[in-house]
This record gives sequence, structure tokens and C-alpha cells, in this order.
Amino acid sequence: MDSISLTITHEILNEEAEQTMIDIELLARKVYNESIVISSEILIRWYYLNPSMWWIAKHHNRIVGYICAIPLKHNAFIKTLQPEFDELTDINDNDIRSWNDQSNENYSLHICSIVVHPEYQKRSDFSIFHLLVENFFKTILFYGKNGSIIQEWSAIAVSKVGCHILQHYFDLQFLINDNHNNSIFYGKTNNQHQQQLLQRIRTKLK
Repeated sequence: MDSISLTITHEILNEEAEQTMIDIELLARKVYNESIVISSEILIRWYYLNPSMWWIAKHHNRIVGYICAIPLKHNAFIKTLQPEFDELTDINDNDIRSWNDQSNENYSLHICSIVVHPEYQKRSDFSIFHLLVENFFKTILFYGKNGSIIQEWSAIAVSKVGCHILQHYFDLQFLINDNHNNSIFYGKTNNQHQQQLLQRIRTKLK
């Protein structure tokens, strides 16, 4: 694989947003059970509320992986920890915060999905997953230094691999199974903790 042709970006241009969300939905369908895939219509709605919730890996300009993480108001975030939580219906437009929204409240982040194209999951020449996670931590540390401090985060794992990722790369703790027998994870965090996680992922990349 030509590493020069791989790009990791946190910026989605407005004119490319609609097609990008369609491509993200299609990629998610290759990895996830169809019932838990979020439609491009919902994704584009989220994009207009906060366009900086995605970290995208492209190879030869094709999306081959992404992380989606949603900063939520605390009352909405608490719902992500409940067994009946449903990302498709329980995240309302006014629940999503923008970065640096001047509210003086620390951030609660729901890691919505981490996806790598099946063809790229076991490539040995470089790890798209690790590069995405590195870029994610670099970004949230930058946000933290500018006042958007993440104090807690949650995620739902739908597989053993997902559980491993959340435990070993994000230091999340298993909380409870949801109503679909998926695993809900939760963790406290701060800038120092995120710096440690970044160093850990960089060690994996060496």
C-alpha cells in the first residue's frame, strides 16, 4: 500500500458533506449489522449541527475508515449509559454541542462508531485504525488546550473486538449490556489522561 496516498482528515468541506455522509453510511453497512447503521440523512443533519465530529481515513481518495464522536449536553450523554439507549432516536438536534461553544462546561463525548473497511483491517503495511485513533487524540488534546475539555466519554461495542478497542485504547470500563446485548462502556478522562493514551497509540505505530 502506498502510504503517501493515505490521508487522515478532521475537516469535511461543506460542498462534500452530503456525498461524504453517503460514503460513511455505505462503509458502515460493510462492517455493522444493518439495523444499527445510521442513515446518511441523519448524519448530514448532525453535520450541520457540528461538522467536526468525524475523523476520516482516505486511500486514493476513497473513504476506508472513520471515527465518529459526538459531544453531547450532559443530560443527553446520561442517556447513552442506559440499556434502552438508541443512537438513531435518542440524540436530538439540541443535544449536540459544537466545539468551543463558550458554555464554560466541560464536554461529555459519545464515541458513536469506529469503522475500518474490511479489506484494510488486517493490512500489515500500516494500521489505518491506529492512525485514526492517533489523529483523534491529537485533535481532542488541541481542543482541550483551547478550552473544550473532555471530562467523560461513552461508547457501545457490538463485538469482542470493539470491547477490546474501547478498553485498551480509550481506557473505558464495561458498564452494562444494553437491550440488544451490546456492551455499554464509560470512562472519566482529562487532558493528561488523553496525552497518555496518545503516547500509547504512538508506541503501537513505531
